Parts: sequence; C-alpha cells; structure tokens
Amino acid sequence: MFPSDNLRTPPPGLLLVIALAAVALAYAQAPSAGFVWDDHALIENEALVRELHPPTAYFGRMFWSDPVKGRPHGFYRPLTTLSYAIDYRLGGGSPTSFHFTNVALHLAVCTMVFLLARKGGAGALAAALAALLFGTFPRLTESVTWISGRTDVLAALFVLLALWLHESAPERSGRRIAAAACILLGLLCKEVAIAGAVALIVWEVAARPKTPAARRLALNLAPLGVALGAYAALRASASGGATEHLPFPFSRRLLFALQALGTYAGMILDPLRPRLQIGTLGVVQALPMAAGVAVLLGLLALTVYARRAHWAPLRWACAALTLSALLMVLHLIPLPVHVVATDRYLYVPLAGLAVGLASGSLSLGRRASRLFAVLCAVAAVAFCAATWLRNLDWEDEARLWRKTVDTAPEWNGFAYGALGDVLLERERPAEALTRFQHALMIDTEAARTYGLGGVRNERVSRASIARSLEKLGRFSEALAGYNALARDNPDAALFRLNHAMTQARRGAFGPALDELREIQRAFPDEAAVPGLIAKVSEAQARWQQLPPERPEEPPSVTAERAALFDGLGGTFLAGQLWQRVANDERSDVALVRRAAGYLAYRGDRAAARAALDRLERMAGPSHEETVLREALTARFGGAR
Repeated sequence: MFPSDNLRTPPPGLLLVIALAAVALAYAQAPSAGFVWDDHALIENEALVRELHPPTAYFGRMFWSDPVKGRPHGFYRPLTTLSYAIDYRLGGGSPTSFHFTNVALHLAVCTMVFLLARKGGAGALAAALAALLFGTFPRLTESVTWISGRTDVLAALFVLLALWLHESAPERSGRRIAAAACILLGLLCKEVAIAGAVALIVWEVAARPKTPAARRLALNLAPLGVALGAYAALRASASGGATEHLPFPFSRRLLFALQALGTYAGMILDPLRPRLQIGTLGVVQALPMAAGVAVLLGLLALTVYARRAHWAPLRWACAALTLSALLMVLHLIPLPVHVVATDRYLYVPLAGLAVGLASGSLSLGRRASRLFAVLCAVAAVAFCAATWLRNLDWEDEARLWRKTVDTAPEWNGFAYGALGDVLLERERPAEALTRFQHALMIDTEAARTYGLGGVRNERVSRASIARSLEKLGRFSEALAGYNALARDNPDAALFRLNHAMTQARRGAFGPALDELREIQRAFPDEAAVPGLIAKVSEAQARWQQLPPERPEEPPSVTAERAALFDGLGGTFLAGQLWQRVANDERSDVALVRRAAGYLAYRGDRAAARAALDRLERMAGPSHEETVLREALTARFGGAR
C-alpha cells in the first residue's frame, strides 16, 4: 500500500503534474514508432479508417474479421475505430499522430487514477505515487505504445471516469446517469469495460451492507441497466458472428484459469520484463498453476479481511474492477488467442489495483512515510527506464519480433510467423520462408503432442510459405501449396484467389483469368474478384501489345515488362527484369534510376547495390541515391 500523507508535500496539483511529466518522459520515444502487427489490418488497410465516414457507419460492423474466411470475431469496438479514423484525418495517415493520441489518453488515465484515489480518501502523495507507478509500469507499453492497444486505454479511461462520477446518494441521479453513459462508451471501445459495470454494482451493494434496500438498489442501478441494454442492442445490430477458438472443454479451462491467474500475478511482481507472447494455451505448467492456487486462497483471505475491516464502497468497487477484468481473460470465456497471458490485459486490472491500494493508504510515521516514498521513487525510476527501453523495441517491427522470438514460449510458433511476416513485407522471402517453416513445425508438433488444435496457425503458416515460395520464383511449389489450402478450406476464396494471382505473376494470364472467373461464379459476394479480373485483363492486353521477348530487346521494353509484373505484385519476375535493365549498357540514367529504385525497395540486396553503384557512376552522388541506399539499409536492418 501507499503511505498516507505524513510529510510536507507540494500542492496536489503540482504532485499530479510531476507524476504526469515523468510518465510523458518515459513515453517520449513512443511517437517515433510506426505501425506494428495488427495496426496494418486495423488502420493501414481499413477503409473506415483511411476515410472519415459519418459516425453511424462505425456502429454497424464488428471490429475484426478472420483474414481467411472473412468471418467477424466477437469484438464490437466502434468508438476505437472512429478514433483511428479521426487520427488518420488529422495526421494524414502518419503513425506519429496515433502515437501522440495513445500517450495523451494514457496520461488522461493516469489523471483519473489520481483523482479517483483522492476520492477514495488517499492523500495527495499517495495518489500521485499511484498515478506515477501505474503510468510507468513497463508491462503497459503494449497498451500505450502499440496503437492497437488503444482499446484497453480508452476502456480504462471511461471506466475510471464512471467510478469518479458515480454517487449512491438519492439526489445524485445525474452523476449516476453520467457514470452509466461512461460505461456504455467504454464498452464501445472494448468489452473489458463490463468490469466497470460489475464495479458499480458492487459499489451499490457495498453501500448497503446490512439492508440492501432492493428498491433503492434497483433505482440507483437503473441507468446502468439502460446503458447495458443499449450496448447489447447496438452489438446485435452489427451482426457479429462467432469466431474460431481453441477447442478445449471447460474442465481443462479451469486448469488454464489457475495457470493464467498465477501467470498474471507473476507478471505484476516482475514488471521490468515486458513480453508479447507469454505461455502457450494448452500447455499446463505446474509452477504458474500452484501460484494461481495461492493467489486464489489469498483472495479468499482478503475478502474475509475486507468484510471485517468494513472497506468503503469505492475500495470494494476497485477490487471488483481488478478481479472481474482479470476473470474475463483467464480463458474461462474462450478467447481467440494462443497464449496464456498478455501484457495488455493488465491495463484495466492495474488501474483498479492502483486506485484501491492508494485509497487504502497506511498511516505511517514521518520516517516510515519518507522511506516508503523514496522506495516508490526508486521503483518509478526503474519503471521509467524499462519503459523507455521497451519503447525503442516498438520503433522497429522486425527488432520487436526478433526479441519476441528470443523469448518465445515453448510450443508457440506465432512469434516466428510474425517475424516472417515482417521479413516478407520487407521483400526478404528467403529469410521469411525459414521463419514460416519453423512456425509450421512448432504448431504441427504442438497439435500432435498436446492436442492444441493449432489449425488456424498452421493454415496461416502454410499460406505464408506459399507466398514466400512465389516471391522466390518457385511457382510450382507455391501453386501446389495454394491448391492444398483451397482443398482443405473449400469455403474460403482467399487461397483460390492467391492461386490465380500466382498464375498471373508468373505470366500465365489466360489460366489466371479462367480461374478468377470460376471463383467469381463460386463466390459471387467476393468483392475483390472484379478488380483482380480487370487488373489481370489489363496486364494481358499490355503484354500482347509488346513485341515477342528476345535476349537483346531494348531496355525500355524490358522496363515495360518489369512494370507490368510489378503492377500485379509479381516481385520475382519484376526484380529479374529490373536487374536486367540496370545491367544493360544501353540503359540511360532515367532507366537505371527506375531500376535502382525498384531494387532498393523490393529487389535482391546485391542487385540493388550494384544498380545504385552504377547510378552513382553515371549521374554522380545525389540526394535521391542517398535516400535509396538508406531505404535498402532499413529493409535489411532490424532482423537477423
């Protein structure tokens, strides 16, 4: 617990400013990070984000879909998506704007921790220390520095605001209505805000320990009931379907819950080592399970103590917030994740814990209070340093996933696949292929050994392997891979589309068009097909207008062929053709510059360097050449 004020301290406002300044300093590097992981799908490739639509457009759809089957997950978070769209408009799509917003929201949450602790009776020093330690807690970087982690930050902000507004007195109905509205807003950001509703219910029950007064209880909770009903109606209108989860029976999930509970307790006690992947769901480990049992027994003892100590309603509410938020991620409710625990799920529980501890500040003597404040300050310095260093990892996605691979839990191939995705995006298919094959090996063995049912991860890895093979020019193997995936997933158009586009990217335009038209008949609602048919038809027409290929054709014609395959995403043939242009003695400066530009961003490293060297010899050093060399260095940096 934090000490109560028994020292001469600055004014509360100044203490809050000092705490927020320290938090801002810890996250000073966050705005320099880019889009990472789910950010690409939720922001960069999301039409509702790239263009600002009327607010109603964001409330009629779910937050996330299965990338293979297009089936929505059970996530409904329209306000989060709307916030992304506003950021995109204000910042022109730059990730910097999104990161500034995340840090600002985190500072707002820290402010609410301070204010709510003060409402709970904490002294100014205790409240400021709570805000400081919560704000700099290193494991929360996943929620703050990762743009997609904003869901937890927004939900926590509205939940804490609801608790700050809520009052039980009959004449405070306006504040209860406002608090219920905040719970609704929190739910529209992330489902974990339901823990705030539980906290308000516990608050009202705790306010009447002897005579619950059912009528008064019902009246006080009526606004909350309306808010929950409105949320249920909005969610139902979005037609969210079920998603795929790991197929574990409830009896096994009880074991997972104990393991997850012990893991989260260990994460709180070990704050300086944040991780993206923690444990593998289905692989039960004895030590975390034993820790979970110990935590459960400790919670029972704490409940008995709290009843005897006559905790104030707000402290009961904070305890309920912490425990119910954790309960939601202990896998008793199926979650579409393959890990036991994750740092971002601690954001809301730690906010409740910080407020609860500060509100129950111990009355210490002056010397003890000074010593405790110094210890908290030392912890805050360590937290700030660890958070600062962790933010550096988020600046480069390849470095982030490389570190994750180095600490990856046993039997979890996700980190290897994620690193492979980054390498493939940076046009390093040979290295990516190695990671995808390793991920597939791990997931296949895990499914066989533990019955983890890692079908979805296997499917993603197999598709990524096929794409890597295509980029390496191993077209027959890639086509065979897509054929197998299409056969195993007959209701998914994606793999058949990939097969058809691989045909196009190797120059078989006729078979590609025939297959695309067949897909259009089989999947008439697949929106991407007409555009792909038009693109391949245009490429075929352009190809037919070119003279027949011959070894000594003019480099300008070779450049046209290269641009054609580039437009189809055929990086292998495009790279070979641009390399030929760069090496052709007949190529002028403009053609060599185009070839060097393509190769720097998508081609072979050695070929790119050779093209840039030739460009420098022909045109002399230039700013453009320097930029291309930096881009080439960036492509091959950050991952081994």
